[in-house]
Amino acid sequence: MAAPELDANVRSGYEAQGFEVVGIHGLSCPTLQDIAQTPLPDIEALFRQADAAAADAIVQVGTALPVVGLIDQLEQELERPLVAVNAATYWYALRQAGLSDGIAGFGTLLHDH
Repeated sequence: MAAPELDANVRSGYEAQGFEVVGIHGLSCPTLQDIAQTPLPDIEALFRQADAAAADAIVQVGTALPVVGLIDQLEQELERPLVAVNAATYWYALRQAGLSDGIAGFGTLLHDH
């Protein structure tokens, strides 16, 4: 599936859940390996590009992008929550297991919720 089709699927999925999507910015990498090997400065630049005044949060989808270690820094810089799919999955698994302790260093979702 091409990047525009994937972006349309992401948009429609979030909108179907009642969220307003104010923008989508993707890497358009051809393979998962290419995504996983994206240099951290390029990832940071992509989040800065995705930052929009109208957004309440930035949501990152796709499990291959190494974002978790950047969440704290980017949230502080962009002054809005950043929900990365891997961090959200980990948060959900912990809550399902009955663990509710916060974890510092990986953004507000893991620390505060």
